[in-house]
Formats: sequence, C-alpha cells, structure tokens
Amino acid sequence: MLSQGIYLKSETSPLFENIQLTQIIPALVERAWRVGNLQALEEFETQMTNYK
Repeated sequence: MLSQGIYLKSETSPLFENIQLTQIIPALVERAWRVGNLQALEEFETQMTNYK
C-alpha cells in the first residue's frame, strides 16, 4: 500500500479488506503454473465475482 509516498507492507487489500493478498497471490501464481495464465486468471475472476 502506498502511504505518503512510501510503500507499506500489507496483508490485505485496501479496497477489499477481507481478501488476504499474501495468500491469494501465491495461490494464483501456483495455479497459473499448473493450468496456464489465462485459465488461472479466468478462475480468479470467477472467484472474485462470487466473493461478493
């Protein structure tokens, strides 16, 4: 997160406070290695759409 011109480490997204970035990003990268970038991103988009 950028605060007053300085990047701060954050466990969650400032826009989506209930989403654990430190868990989701590594899982997304791992999934992309297994099934490919496009499929992993489509799955991620579906997950985020259903997350509401």
